[in-house]
Amino acid sequence: MKRKIVFAKKIHLWIGLVCGFVASVSGLSGSLYVWQPEILQMLNPEVLTVSNIDTLKEEAIHETASKLYTRFGGDLSALHLPYREQQSIQLVFKDGENRYFHPATGVELGEKTISIRFFEHLLRFHRTLLIPRYGNYIVGGSAILFFSLLLTSGFYLWWKRYSRNPGKGFSISKNLPKGIIYYDFHKLLGVLFLIPLLIISVSGSFFTFMPTWKGVLKVLDSPAKETKKISGEVFSYHSLEEALSLPSEDGYKLRSVYFPEEASGEYRFRYVKNRFISAGLRETKEIKVKQNFQVTMFAEYHQNSLSEKIAAQAYPVHIGETIGLFGRIAVFITGLIPSILWITGYRFYRFRKSNKRTEYK
Repeated sequence: MKRKIVFAKKIHLWIGLVCGFVASVSGLSGSLYVWQPEILQMLNPEVLTVSNIDTLKEEAIHETASKLYTRFGGDLSALHLPYREQQSIQLVFKDGENRYFHPATGVELGEKTISIRFFEHLLRFHRTLLIPRYGNYIVGGSAILFFSLLLTSGFYLWWKRYSRNPGKGFSISKNLPKGIIYYDFHKLLGVLFLIPLLIISVSGSFFTFMPTWKGVLKVLDSPAKETKKISGEVFSYHSLEEALSLPSEDGYKLRSVYFPEEASGEYRFRYVKNRFISAGLRETKEIKVKQNFQVTMFAEYHQNSLSEKIAAQAYPVHIGETIGLFGRIAVFITGLIPSILWITGYRFYRFRKSNKRTEYK
C-alpha cells in the first residue's frame, strides 16, 4: 500500500509540473474567452449589435442576405448570418477581408476590428499555444493526462489521507509554516473543483481527438443501422438565391454558407436552432450540395447517433453554456484553478525539498 502511495505522489508531482503548467495557461486563456461575446459587443457595438434584434423576423434577415449575395456573390468565400454575439451579417471575401452589414437594411456597418481579431488569436492560443502543427496535440494530450492521471492521483492521495476524517480534508490549517498552508490550499481547491476540472479537461480533449472520442463513444450506439435522409427532402432549394431568401421550415435557422473554393467544389450550409446564446443542448444541421444543388452530405442533430449527439455538446459543455449563466461563471472560476494548483503545488514541493528532515503529518 505504501508503494502505491509513493508512486501516486510521483505521478502527481511530475505530471502536475508539466501538464499542470499547460493546463494553467490554457485555463487562464479559456477563462477570458468565456466572456468573449459580452466583451466584443461592448467594444464593437457599431459592427456587432443591432437594435431590436429580438423582434427582427427571419424573413427580413434572409432577404438582406440574399441581396448582399446578389451584390457581392462572386467575391465571397463565406456568408455568416447573425449568431451569438454577432447580430449583424458578416461577409468573408476571398481576399480575406471581413465586412459587417445591418441584417434589416443591408447598410454596411464596418470591418473586422482589432479586438475581434484578438479573440480569434486568443482561441487559437487556447487550443494550440500558437505552436505550429503540434500545439493542438500538446494541449489535447495535456488535457487527457490532466484528467486521467493528475486528477485521479490527486483524489487517490486525498482519499487515502482523509477518508476517515473528511472534515480535515476540507479545512485549512492555522498557525503552521507557509509551505504547509500551500499544501492545504492545494488539496482543498483540488477536491472542491475535482468534478468541474474533470468535465472541462475531458470536453477540452475532444477538440484535438474528436475522431478518437467518437470511436470510443460508438459503444453507446444502437447496433441497429440508422439510415439518414440524403435527398431533396432535406434540401429542396434549386439555387443559392432561393436558399438565402427563404427561411428553413423545420425550426433551424441558417447560420453560415461556405462557398466552394473550386468550380467543381461544394456549397456547405450550417444551421442552428438558436441564433443567440442560450442554455440547453446545441442542436445543429449541416448540408453539403454540389453545384447542381444535389445533396452529398446531411447531418442533423435528431437523426445523429448517440455518440455524435454527445460529441456535439463538447463546446457548450466546455464553455459552460449548457447550463446558462451559472455554468459560464463556474467555468470562468474553474479556469483559474489550475494555475493556483500549479503554484501552490510547486511551492509545497519546494518547501518539502528544502525541509527534507521535516515530515508533514
